[in-house]
Amino acid sequence: MPHWFEDEEVVMAVDGTLTDASLREHGDGAGADQNADAFAAAGAFEQEPSTFPAGLDGIFAVAAWDARRRKMVLAADRTNSMPVFYYADEGLGLLLFASEAKAIYAHPSVKMEVSLSSIPVYLATSFLPPPLG
Repeated sequence: MPHWFEDEEVVMAVDGTLTDASLREHGDGAGADQNADAFAAAGAFEQEPSTFPAGLDGIFAVAAWDARRRKMVLAADRTNSMPVFYYADEGLGLLLFASEAKAIYAHPSVKMEVSLSSIPVYLATSFLPPPLG
């Protein structure tokens, strides 16, 4: 569930649990009635929007949007225990993200297609790099 902060300029969604107690000190107490993990992550995001996920500890996926800076960060924990799947279509101005791929596929703008040229790359590397070109 998303949580809004700073006069609705920052929105944060955290799936999972943060375990680094020091992150909980980023807040000023104003969010005592908010989800503690989202409030802690929002405080870290406000201080260092580009690098804040590196300071998070736990099993989590996080999405953060700062409307003032027009900056968004999607991140998962180091072991990818809570994965983040995303789909972007610049032509439509569309960014979808979810904790399960089937949620992305459910959107009517997402076309499920198999790229035959990608199969050998996936079999050789166990992942698909971003499209080249």
